[in-house]
Amino acid sequence: MFVYMICFLLSIVLLIRVLTYGKVVDISMILLIIAVAIGNGGFFALASSQNLQEAILANTISYVIGIFAPIIVFHIICSICRIRIPGALSLTAYIIQMIIYVSLFTVGKTPLFYRTVEFHADPPAYLTKTYGPMHTAYLISLIFYTLASLITGLVSLERKTVVSRTNVIILVFVNMLGVGVYILERLTHVKTELMPVFYVFAFMVLMVPLLRVYRYSVYNNQDIFRQQISKTGYIVFDMKLRYMGCSEYAVTLFPELSTWELEKKIPGSGGRFNTFLRQPLMKYEKDETGAEVLRSSYEYKSEIYSYEISCLYSSGKRARGYIIQVNCITDAVVGESV
Repeated sequence: MFVYMICFLLSIVLLIRVLTYGKVVDISMILLIIAVAIGNGGFFALASSQNLQEAILANTISYVIGIFAPIIVFHIICSICRIRIPGALSLTAYIIQMIIYVSLFTVGKTPLFYRTVEFHADPPAYLTKTYGPMHTAYLISLIFYTLASLITGLVSLERKTVVSRTNVIILVFVNMLGVGVYILERLTHVKTELMPVFYVFAFMVLMVPLLRVYRYSVYNNQDIFRQQISKTGYIVFDMKLRYMGCSEYAVTLFPELSTWELEKKIPGSGGRFNTFLRQPLMKYEKDETGAEVLRSSYEYKSEIYSYEISCLYSSGKRARGYIIQVNCITDAVVGESV
């Protein structure tokens, strides 16, 4: 029971921590920790339940993790790997998971999810049950989303210009660890559920790469990138000048960005970026005070471009990297000269 209480309290702390990042954090990450917090609360309530009805209700709450966490993790991996899932398909998938979850409300009344269920008050309290057809559907969904996440991650290992290999390896490792924990539970028949411990540990591990991705993402920092992203090139680096990502228009301006590996130093030579922006960025990184913006311009193929180099700040006003903003100003310059 003590283990479940610790897992529940830790998941609440993690939820509060994630919420402090505000709009930078993707909604799927918030949904994941909410599911973990609710599910861990269910495990704690089950362990401290006094009768069968309390235990069934607590057990229903605990299944929020098993039913919803795998599909949310899959969506997170697809988001990081920039794999778009059609809205209709995503909605259908969530509806199916909801149907499976609603079937839990019939436990003790019909054999739909559990054929039989028996309460044991030995502290911590637990249930023994025999499974029905909807539990089989639950297992199928669990296996499907676990395999889908693993396959998506493994395939994305070669897409180093889209997603960091380190991040993918962490995601794949956590998924494989989850499979191992689940199998261990089923083989050893331990009374203490291991999944609450795993999901808290997994989320703590995932927070590192996920928050790193979200904090440096152009599209997760809309309040920072105030102009229209479709008409402005944004390129983001961390404090060690490792490339963290860019907007689509930036790739149009600097085609070599499509070949750059994420979280790696700027390639040594070649390309428009090294010609026009590398030295200004190096100078800014060496001389900047955090209060000034470096502004200048360059000309390429009769087009004039302006750029700004500035610090990327966290919500606590601490610098966490650098932003380069590039715009084509040819028309404006020509208009002024007429």
